Amino acid sequence: MKTIKTSISLLTILLLTTVMIANNSDKISKMTRDVVIEPAKNGATVTLDMYFKHPENIKEMTIERGTVLGEEFRQIKTFASTEIATIADGKYTAIDKYPVSGNEGVYYRVAVIDKDGVMRYYPASEMQSSMSASAE
Repeated sequence: MKTIKTSISLLTILLLTTVMIANNSDKISKMTRDVVIEPAKNGATVTLDMYFKHPENIKEMTIERGTVLGEEFRQIKTFASTEIATIADGKYTAIDKYPVSGNEGVYYRVAVIDKDGVMRYYPASEMQSSMSASAE
C-alpha cells in the first residue's frame, strides 16, 4: 500500500511539472522580448517571476529596483552563470526579501550580459499586488 501511495505521489509530481513546463513554454513562445520580469507583492516580500527565451545565452544577470521610471535603479541581486544554468524551463523565480514599502510606483528590471559580453537592459515592470501580470 505504501508503494502505491508513493507511486501515485511521484506520478502526480511528474504530471504537474510537465504541465508547468508546457505552460511556461507557451508563455515564452508568445513573448515579444527575450526577457520578461513579473514582480508581485507576496506579503512582506516581492516574488519576481522571470521568463527567458534563450537562457543558454546569458553569462550574467542583475535584477534592479527603482521607485519611479526614469530615476536611478538600484541593484538588488546578481546571478552568476552557475545560477543561470539552473533555469530549466525558461522560468526563474527570485525573491526580493527587502522591498520598498508601498504597492505602487515600484519597478523591477533585468540587466543581462550575454556570452558575447553585450549588456542589455530590459524594460521595467511595475510591481503588482497580485499575480495577475502576464509576459509580453
